[in-house]
Amino acid sequence: MSAHVHVRADAISTVAPAVTVLVVPGPSLGGPEDLSPDLVRVLIDADVRGLQTVALAATISDLAATPVALARFIATDDDDTAAEAAARAGADRILRVEDASAGAVDGWIARVPRVESRTLRRRVRSALRGIAPVRWAYERMGAR
Repeated sequence: MSAHVHVRADAISTVAPAVTVLVVPGPSLGGPEDLSPDLVRVLIDADVRGLQTVALAATISDLAATPVALARFIATDDDDTAAEAAARAGADRILRVEDASAGAVDGWIARVPRVESRTLRRRVRSALRGIAPVRWAYERMGAR
């Protein structure tokens, strides 16, 4: 069971609080080739909230789509696409998966790294800093 909750970025207009990963299918998988105003808003909201974005690329032509190029990670099941994606984006941003279709995401979504700002430890620390005495203690520690 994955700790991630994912949605297709091109199929929503608002990102729910529980979502941790936005999935952007490439054009060969039914995703958008360009950015629409709604998709731009969703991607900006995801970036501000520190969510991961994963593009699904089944073919090399998917890599030319703007939404795919903007994603933090590119998931692919094709060797040639993986090699080209690594050359364009860097090998650390490529996820090799058995099936890059939108229906198979549940099988590998747990491999997407959690963003530090979304971990339980960071969220607890942020919540504690909202309490005045704890905030004062953190400020005193930082002043030393």
